[in-house]
Amino acid sequence: MIEIFGARAMMLQVRVSNKPALHLYEKTIGFTVTKVSKHYYLDGEDALILTHNFTSDTLINKDCSSVVVDEWKKVMQEQETKQKEQPTTTN
Repeated sequence: MIEIFGARAMMLQVRVSNKPALHLYEKTIGFTVTKVSKHYYLDGEDALILTHNFTSDTLINKDCSSVVVDEWKKVMQEQETKQKEQPTTTN
């Protein structure tokens, strides 16, 4: 997603009853449940809407197969550092 589209986040839907998928997305990959979509599926089951924001902390390139991910991670780290260094303004 990052390499092809420059995506900064991803969203997906999963059945409430699909515990193996929920475990994979939440515990392994790092998605978080952001919404419940009532009666999403034809059989009336609800769907959980999960999102994953790509930040420099969440990007992993274990097999070194993606130069784009490594470069994007550097850019994101620089942007995150700049945001932390900027003074907050109050009105």
